[in-house]
Amino acid sequence: MKFLANLQAMMEKPFKCPYCDHRTKEKSAVEKHIRCIHTLEAPYKCRYCNQAFKVQSNLVRHIRAHTGLLFGCHGVILSECFYIYIR
Repeated sequence: MKFLANLQAMMEKPFKCPYCDHRTKEKSAVEKHIRCIHTLEAPYKCRYCNQAFKVQSNLVRHIRAHTGLLFGCHGVILSECFYIYIR
């Protein structure tokens, strides 16, 4: 029974982290998992204070703290748009 469960997991999420049992549907998700969990790499740097982040969305949220923007335009990298959404 455990064999069938493992086989199903491998078919649904074929990409496995080489360092742990984490599995994903996409290879890029494994790469992000490795960077976030298993390394000290933080490639996303704040242009205002040089703080570094492992995940781009965390950098975007951080930059909004500098600029005072609560919400940025969807699809705009690093919240270059200064339009504020009202929710």
